[in-house]
Amino acid sequence: MHKRYMKLGAAGKPQGKIITVVARELLGFVRAIGTRAELIASQQTAA
Repeated sequence: MHKRYMKLGAAGKPQGKIITVVARELLGFVRAIGTRAELIASQQTAA
């Protein structure tokens, strides 16, 4: 994500947009981890 942040900054994008893009990407990672953890937990309780 740091690489993406730096690349967007070098391209002259506004700081607010850069932060929003990186935050959305981070949110996607966190959501994927949470979804996966929830799936594993539900499988363990069902077994």
